[in-house]
Amino acid sequence: NSLNNLGELAMLQGDYQSARIDLDEALSILREIGARWLLITSMVTLGNVLRGQGEYADSSDIYKEGLILNREIGDLWMYANIFEGIGSLFLATGNFKMGLNLAGVSERIREEIGAPLSSAEITELERFLQPGWDALGEEVGIVWEEGRKLGLEEAVDFALALDLGET
Repeated sequence: NSLNNLGELAMLQGDYQSARIDLDEALSILREIGARWLLITSMVTLGNVLRGQGEYADSSDIYKEGLILNREIGDLWMYANIFEGIGSLFLATGNFKMGLNLAGVSERIREEIGAPLSSAEITELERFLQPGWDALGEEVGIVWEEGRKLGLEEAVDFALALDLGET
């Protein structure tokens, strides 16, 4: 957990190289000891780092691996984080509808479990959402609601089936 925290801190400071070193080491240890929840947490953080470095395919792979592992433990808070990560990845690559669908799912889950984002997290998420809002205009509300209406298993299947080449 300490290595994940160090990796997240390095990422927040823009030091992606140090973040990757810490997170790769965390993943190795967590896989070895079988600490799934912490492993998934580190995967989400690494996905964010990879997205920040423009390594979109690798980011997608690690988010999806975390999503598959989370399906086994069913942590709703973690689902919200993973859907935000994958949604932000798709928004960053111009796949606005898919990204906003997943952001809508995440918002619904957070409302259901009473786990709102912090103001800093909202600011960060809005940075990714803004291009989608701008590109889709009036259609944003429809796309957002489509995501909010997805059932959990349907949302997981949707996210796992997504391909970065889709629009």
